Formats: sequence, C-alpha cells, structure tokens
Amino acid sequence: MHFDNREYIAVTNIGIRPTFGGETRASVESYILDFDGNLYGKRVRVEFFKFIRPEMKFDSVDVLKDQIKKDVVASREYFESHK
Repeated sequence: MHFDNREYIAVTNIGIRPTFGGETRASVESYILDFDGNLYGKRVRVEFFKFIRPEMKFDSVDVLKDQIKKDVVASREYFESHK
C-alpha cells in the first residue's frame, strides 16, 4: 500500500464480510501492518502481491481475529522472503 510517498505492508480483504452478516456489495478493507494513524481523506494505492486465502465466514469475531493474525504472519513472511 502506498500513501504520503511511503510504502507499507498490508493485508487486504475484498468481499462481502460474511462473518458480520454479509453485504450485498463487496468492500475493500486493508489492515496496514505497523501503522498507527488516520487515513481518512488520504489517497492511497493498493497493490496486490500474493493471494493468502479465500473469504470465509467465521464462527465468531475472535476466531476471525485469530485468522487475521495468521494472515499477517503469512504476509510478513512473504515480504521477508521477497526482499
């Protein structure tokens, strides 16, 4: 992900968010690793490098959070091995 002339590693979901009841339209949500800030009103560019897993419905928000942690580890490992 790129913004403010910097590059960040992010995990991005594109889909209907089935764990939260699902939507009729797909959304795009990115979790930016090692970032603490506010991006509202900022223009960002998202590039996709590796498909981690398909979207799925989880039994609870806690189970989803655990999976996101695993996705973050997979993302870090990918970028570490592709420096």
